[in-house]
Amino acid sequence: MTPNAITAFRLGNFKAFGDIQRIPLRPLTLIYGANSAGKSSIIHSLLLARHGFDTGELDVYRTKIGGEAVDLGGFGQYVYQRKRNNVVEWAVELDPKQLQLGRLSKLLESVQNLTVGITIGLGFSGFASEVDGNNQVRVESFSLEADGQKLLNMSFCDDHKLRLNSLDYTHPLIKQVIPESQPLIEAVINELAPTITTQVFRLFPESIQVNGKQLGTYEEDDKQELVQIGFWLLRLLQDLISPITESVEREIQRLRYLGSFRSFPPRYFGLLPSQDTSWDNGGVDAWNTLLINHQVRQKVNAWLGDAKKMKTSYQLLVQDLIGSDGINAEHGKLINKSLNENLLSEIQKMVSNLTDTDTLIDTWTHSIVENSSERLPNLVLMDTRNQTYVSHRDVGIGVRQVIPILVYAYGSSNALVAIEQPETNLHPKLQAELGDVFIESALGENKNNFIIETHSENLLLRIMRRMRQTFNNELPEGLLPVTPEDVSVLYIEPIGNQSVVREMPLNECGELVEAWPGGFFEEGLEEVFS
Repeated sequence: MTPNAITAFRLGNFKAFGDIQRIPLRPLTLIYGANSAGKSSIIHSLLLARHGFDTGELDVYRTKIGGEAVDLGGFGQYVYQRKRNNVVEWAVELDPKQLQLGRLSKLLESVQNLTVGITIGLGFSGFASEVDGNNQVRVESFSLEADGQKLLNMSFCDDHKLRLNSLDYTHPLIKQVIPESQPLIEAVINELAPTITTQVFRLFPESIQVNGKQLGTYEEDDKQELVQIGFWLLRLLQDLISPITESVEREIQRLRYLGSFRSFPPRYFGLLPSQDTSWDNGGVDAWNTLLINHQVRQKVNAWLGDAKKMKTSYQLLVQDLIGSDGINAEHGKLINKSLNENLLSEIQKMVSNLTDTDTLIDTWTHSIVENSSERLPNLVLMDTRNQTYVSHRDVGIGVRQVIPILVYAYGSSNALVAIEQPETNLHPKLQAELGDVFIESALGENKNNFIIETHSENLLLRIMRRMRQTFNNELPEGLLPVTPEDVSVLYIEPIGNQSVVREMPLNECGELVEAWPGGFFEEGLEEVFS
């Protein structure tokens, strides 16, 4: 199992989910369910969090990395049942041992699980008939738990900050440092709590303040006014909150997203400006990776040409495009150079011989390409059957749709990769082959973590097969072992007016411990035997 700091996240009052749902994550997380059950909502909540970290914007329609593929519709659309007085609940569970916490690591040695949570809302008051029109979508509260026991909670206050409204001084983390015999701790917390606030930066608290002053700005005389335990307590809060929230942000910044309909660039996409926003979403950036990354291009070519996989005759190559003006200018320079060096007779001899002519053309072509300041690289596919060059727009849609998936798998490292419907336009056998691609990318040297929303049974069957082969010591050479700790299979089930997340555990033999709810994936048997 590859290290993954985020072990699960929680989601409530978001799109199809009313009550808080827990979504466990592993290197390979597969999400199944009927259409419109809420599968994509899980990924969209991560896009919202990533957008919040990137921009601080929460009343968002199109997210930065979702681009045109995802339209959240603003808070009024993504909050559960469109009830604007609800708050969206979002939290992540973390393995402290996988976080970069510095000196805090010692304090958290015995902690198995950290949970960092926020709520997002409009500040609706139960005493008001409607939301204040001046209110903006904001972080309403922040909480921190350790091993299921809440350590602290902060909530939005009138001065547009988060104020500490609860701190569990009996929590084992506090007891590690403060002796239980300290009689002042409760009194100090009760006195200081109303004065402890923090500004929210993007999604999380930024720095602790007391009566509006930064903790680090207190002079020695000020410290004397605070009891020793109180000042220590404030320092502990800062030391706890900052490294943990920074770690969560780093983890979410790992997110990459590929929607169900992968975009592709224009025919001569080497001419597309690099700053064009269409590179940033929909999978178009995958083609740019193929253009500049030789190793990824080789791996994709191997998959395209493998007789047991895509079995096509296409190979990706990079060509240099040069304008006619640039070619003419370089030709002139080369001719003048040849004449000046009295090589005209040599050129005439070479022209009289086809082999020598080809050599001369190759030499000059290479020189033109090397010396041109206007050359632009362009990605093409060569049909190896007849050595014909074609554009990515000339091949089947299945090829075009699978290439970005391969690039994300082979070209990403230590990333959290969310993909919707990787099986689009693929034959069932190729859907199964993608299972091996994801296994290699997640459990091999790339160490990616995948969240895959899918309807493909074949994809899961391949992963289950590798688990069975691992257990029976029958794994083919070159393939990586897969265990239940590497795979999370989730089923999203609508119940009443909301959806719930059911975990479908697999045993060591790659078998489902429980049957699919509602006879999911039994349609084939029904069609054959009914």
